Amino acid sequence: MAASAGEIHVFVIWHVYMTYMYMLFYYHRPFFIGRAIVNVIKKQAINMKEELKSALSEAPSVSVTIDLWSDRTKRGFIGITAHFEANNRLAVKTLTTQRVSGKSLYTI
Repeated sequence: MAASAGEIHVFVIWHVYMTYMYMLFYYHRPFFIGRAIVNVIKKQAINMKEELKSALSEAPSVSVTIDLWSDRTKRGFIGITAHFEANNRLAVKTLTTQRVSGKSLYTI
């Protein structure tokens, strides 16, 4: 049975579209994958921040610890951690860990 002109037209349009999408994804894959990952990470960060705010606001008290250290190449870092009670258990959450620039005043 021969295909009608309309069926051939639809097939050609579909084939051109699929070829275009394949080429677009194949040659620009890092852009699409990178953007998708960045968006997922941003959404997760926002959710984690809101959950942390909620947990800290419900805690009867919060203790904060600060730690400074350096790696083997003498790059400095700071870490800030919150300790609090949640559901009758000790909860520990890292608030930030960042690189610190400048000279160290103390060396071992």
